[in-house]
Amino acid sequence: MQRITPGERASNYISWMSFKKVVPSDRSPDPLERSLAYTYATLRSKQDRSEAEETAFREMTAARVAVREVRAEAGLPRRSFKSKGMVTALRIETFYREKGRLPLASRDDERKVYGDLRNLRHRRTVGELPADTVAVLEQIPGALAVVRRPPLPELEKLEAWCAANKRMPRHDINNRSTPEEDLEVHLGQWLYRHIHRRPSAKETDTTRTVRERIFTLQDTYPPASAVKASAEARQVLDFIDREGRLPDRHRDTLLYAQARRVRHTYTARKGRFGADIAEFLAATSELPNPAESTWDGHFAEVREFTAANGRLPLIHSGPAPERRLAEWLAVAPYVDDAGRRDALESWLEGFSAASAA
Repeated sequence: MQRITPGERASNYISWMSFKKVVPSDRSPDPLERSLAYTYATLRSKQDRSEAEETAFREMTAARVAVREVRAEAGLPRRSFKSKGMVTALRIETFYREKGRLPLASRDDERKVYGDLRNLRHRRTVGELPADTVAVLEQIPGALAVVRRPPLPELEKLEAWCAANKRMPRHDINNRSTPEEDLEVHLGQWLYRHIHRRPSAKETDTTRTVRERIFTLQDTYPPASAVKASAEARQVLDFIDREGRLPDRHRDTLLYAQARRVRHTYTARKGRFGADIAEFLAATSELPNPAESTWDGHFAEVREFTAANGRLPLIHSGPAPERRLAEWLAVAPYVDDAGRRDALESWLEGFSAASAA
């Protein structure tokens, strides 16, 4: 696409001013006018203007001066624009006049106006809203009324829930299907908001009480992530006791992923976990990386196949699982680990000797 030259930009700028008889402003609600104002501001702030840009800038400046002189001779005042907050307040006032109520967050077609109203409420709370905008909102019943649920009933629900479940609630449960899960997520999100609330100068006895009681709960009950990790560690330990081996990535994909995740989370923590995690870390200290674990799983399947069939898997015949084992056996000697390579060679020699006998 061909770029617009500085001369063309100046021509568009001057033509617009000749038609409108005003200087473009970046505060105008008209996007075309704002674009023209940004064009002039960009040229004015540019330090190393080219010759064409310098010519265009001088022409645009001369046209601006001429338009302002004409307006001054005619006694016309300089234009003024409403602030964005005032424009939003007037839009909310129009909505209230047409609907007879404030916008609702539950309606898709009103959610944008509702968000604007919440933003104005917040700006008024922190003292960022001009007095004229506040005056407009005060004429709308309920526009500046911020209704908040008292925190203590939620805190009492949280304390009762923690006492019943012996842990802190989660706030990130996906695919919830029961009222109990909905309640847990609600309490977890409430707890998250109060833990991560922004510092506020409006500290009260209630907020201090809530914070201190939340700290007491956190000191008393483990977080949900720790309870989940402990349960996953116990599943891996039960598998090791039952099978007599570590889970591998090839045959026990989910358990291996659990073991890797729990080890990654708790390996760097010194003593900040329960007995199940400590036993799990000791039992899985030899857990191989994903590539080595996959190799071990294939090797175990090859040994099971040869024990059941009395021969090595064939690569050009047989069902697909046998062909995959044969393909793996062809590349298995190229593993980087010398111990695994020696174990494979020793096993192949022993199998060949047993077959010959």
